[in-house]
Order: sequence, then structure tokens, then C-alpha cells
Amino acid sequence: MTSLDPPSIPPVEWERLLQAAEIPPENQIYVNRNLRMSGIGAIGFDMDHTLATYDPIPFEELAFDEARKKLIQAGYPEDVGSLQYRPDSVIRGLVVDRRRGNILKMDQHRYVATAMHGVESLPDAVRKEIYQNQPVRLSSSDFVSIDTPFSLPEIDLYAQMVTWLDRSARPPKSYRKLHVEVRAAMDAAHADGSIKGRIAGDLDRYLKLDPDLPSTLKRMREAGHRLFLLTNSEEPYTSLIMDRLLNGRLPAYPRWTEYFDLIVVRARKPDFFRNRGESRSAMLPGVVDPKEARKCRMGGGVWDLERRLGCGGDRILYVGDHTYGDILKSKRVRLWRTALALTELEREIRITREDCAAQRLLREQYSRLRAIRRVEDHLARLDLGEGADSGADLGEASRRGEAVRREILQLERGLAEVEAACERRHNPLWGPMMRTGRELSHFAAQVREFACIYTSRVSNFGRYPPEKYYQSEPERLPHDL
Repeated sequence: MTSLDPPSIPPVEWERLLQAAEIPPENQIYVNRNLRMSGIGAIGFDMDHTLATYDPIPFEELAFDEARKKLIQAGYPEDVGSLQYRPDSVIRGLVVDRRRGNILKMDQHRYVATAMHGVESLPDAVRKEIYQNQPVRLSSSDFVSIDTPFSLPEIDLYAQMVTWLDRSARPPKSYRKLHVEVRAAMDAAHADGSIKGRIAGDLDRYLKLDPDLPSTLKRMREAGHRLFLLTNSEEPYTSLIMDRLLNGRLPAYPRWTEYFDLIVVRARKPDFFRNRGESRSAMLPGVVDPKEARKCRMGGGVWDLERRLGCGGDRILYVGDHTYGDILKSKRVRLWRTALALTELEREIRITREDCAAQRLLREQYSRLRAIRRVEDHLARLDLGEGADSGADLGEASRRGEAVRREILQLERGLAEVEAACERRHNPLWGPMMRTGRELSHFAAQVREFACIYTSRVSNFGRYPPEKYYQSEPERLPHDL
């Protein structure tokens, strides 16, 4: 018996076990880099869009409306009030060119595949003229990445304001200044309670409860992991949201603070990961037990947090939704292990699964296209005289080559039509979040680079053993296949 022989389990029983062990793709944890949970001492969580998931359309409409009001209060005319949020207008992973007023979708090589100027599609000729002759330098202040759900209503408001500005008779204003003012309006709506106050007054409308979240956190604690909450939100809002998510859900944890060893509010991420300051005591509403109150902190920096947790570096796993503010900075500055929460992943996987017949057709046609191109290469060699005995042979090779090229063009047109139809099912303007045509999207490349693992929601950890060893697939180059 070799090490590759299957275990001595009857085939019927083996098949039953395999079926029972299958986790729906929407709820799996996907691995970019090996992560051994037995080596993790502490697990941290962002709150908004990570532990707390919001119903996207009501939440985004609310943020859009409140930021639009702020623009009018700042001096914009009343007709701006007629603008309405368009849920399909933006997806996570786009890039704003605020010098030109354009919204871009790029692939992993930073090729701009789709572009909008305001709410209008940019003609292909214009898009190529602008973006194919010079690279998009994301480090430039001209470009802003959309890498968190918080940004979606802001960018739709900006896009509509670009078109409004183009059509208005007002004195010209730069697209960059317009973006600064739209962002300031959104920031003000978040900071002064305009958005959070509305959410607090109608939690059932905006907040989505995950029934498996409490038991998932409980299993993590029981496995010996220290848990901490690290959020930019203020004390009252944090308490309100966490109360609704966790209070009284499990008999062993009547108060939400009992799930955590440390709670840090007003963290000011991403600056938190560069800050050496010490946190201060935070008074969270409803926390009266001195033992619970001692673990509630405000501000400070990552060094103080690691000292209080008693571990640091790659012994900490942090789960967040913000590619830059949560994942990139914690990984690069402190070498934390990272998990990205992508609520949109469930919908993206579901649509792809529903398109399984079309996806199967695409795979078959791709395979046929590769085979026909090998034939084309072979006939091209004959056309050059390799292996040909006469002019008649050369003529026949040329005629066959022309027929093959016609079939390749026909196949490519058919593939393009099926691909476009599949992409429109994800989003009519932008297609799927994680792909740009046949390439990974720029956002997917960021996920692959910065997140050790990624998944749609925190409670998916509860579907795996607490000490799971998450292993990535072997890296391959094209010649390996």
C-alpha cells in the first residue's frame, strides 16, 4: 500500500462522508497563503461590514441621501436634491480618476477595460487614447480606489455630480475639487450622526443579523484564541450595534463585551497601525461591570494593543472589510495575518453557479479555440515551406489556413457574446467584481496579494475546525498545465 492509496472506507460510505463534508461555495473560506490557526494567539475584528453586515440598498441609499443634503447645505443648488442613488452604478474595486471625472475598471495589469465619465460610458477610442499610452499610477493623488462598501454611495454621487457639473451653467469647477467636496459631504454625514442616527433609530431596516455569529465567536474563544474588537466607530454606536448582534444570544455570554478580551473604539485606522500612542479608557454605554469596563479602550496604537493582548506579529489574525485600511496596513506594518470579509462574494458566486451551463460552454469553446490555434500554427509552418514537398502542398496549406482563421474569428465572436452576457448578469455596467473579461480584476489582484484568506462573512469560520490549517492551492505557471 502506498501513501496515495485511498483509505479503507466502503465506497458508499466514502461518498456519503464527502457529501456531508461539502460546504456551499458561498460559505467557504478561500486561501491565498497557508494559515495555521493553531499558531494564532489572537483574532481581531472590524465592526462595520465585518461583524455587522448591513442591508446594502437601504444603507447605501441612506448614505447617498445624507451626503447629498450636505452638498446643498454647503451651497450647491436645490436641483441637486433630485439626484437618486443607482444601486447598479458602482461596484467595489473601481478606481476614480478625479482629474478627468472618470470612473475606471482595471484588470490585474492595470489595463483600463471599462470607463465612465460621470454617468456616461466613455467611448472605446477615447478610453484607449487616455489610458493605453500611459500607465495608471495609483500612487498619484489623481486616483482614488473604491475598496470598501462605505465608498459605493459616495462614488455614485460623485459620478452624478460630474454629469450635473458638465451640464450646468455654473462657473467651471475642477473634477478634483468636486471629488473633495463630495467626500467631505459624505465624511460629515458619517461624523455628525446624520447616517448613524438614522440607522440607530431603525436597526431592523438597516442591520442584518447573522444567527451563526455568536456561536462562531464562542468556538474561537473556547479554542484558546483571544478575541478583540478594533473599530473606528464611537462608543455609543459601537455599543448599540454590538448589543443588537450579540446580547442575550447565548446563555454563557449575556453581554456582548464578554466575547472579547479587548475592545478598541475610535481607532482611527489606518493611522492606528503606525501610532505608538497608548489608548485611554472608554466608557461604553451599558457597561457597568468593572471587569468588563477595564477592557474597553479608545484610540491609541498598534504597539499598545499588542502589549495588552500579549502577542503580536504573525500570531494575530485580523478580519476586516477594507482592503487598505484593515488588510494592507495591518499586514505590511505589523505582519499580522489577514482575512478579508467580502459580503458581495456570496452574490458573485451564486450568479456564477447559476450560469454553470454558460460557463461550461465557455470552457469547451476555449479548449476548442486553443486546439484550432495549434492547427493554425501547424499550417503556418507548412505555408513557410516546412515539411512541404511541392507548390501544390503550399497552396493547400494556405487554403486550409484561411479556413482555420475564419473559424477562429467566428469562435472568438461567439465567446465574446457569451462572456458579455455572463458579465451583465453580475452588473450591467461593470460586470463581476473579481474579473475583468478573461483577466482577474485589479481588485481581485489586491485581494490575492494582501489577504491571507477571504470569505463572505465571519460566521463562515464556524463551518471549519477552530484549529484548521488553511492551505492554498499550489502556485502554477502556464507551462505547469
